[in-house]
Amino acid sequence: PLPDLDAALAALIIQIPAGRVATFGGLAAALGYSPAARWIAGAVRTLPDAHSLPLHRLVRSDGDLPGLTAAAPTEARIAEQR
Repeated sequence: PLPDLDAALAALIIQIPAGRVATFGGLAAALGYSPAARWIAGAVRTLPDAHSLPLHRLVRSDGDLPGLTAAAPTEARIAEQR
């Protein structure tokens, strides 16, 4: 990803309210890359400060968790308990 895209993507992820989720397609559309949800998902995986972002608020278009981090199984259990 490009540094400007990294910053824009991180800014969008930070804006996802607690208790809500966003899809990669939604992020792509917000950035003007509507058909590029998979590309955005790949970009999220390589964000420099990904560990400080609420990646647990991102879901695939089918509602499933994407497994972006090693904590994905734990995040799935937490999501199921809500």
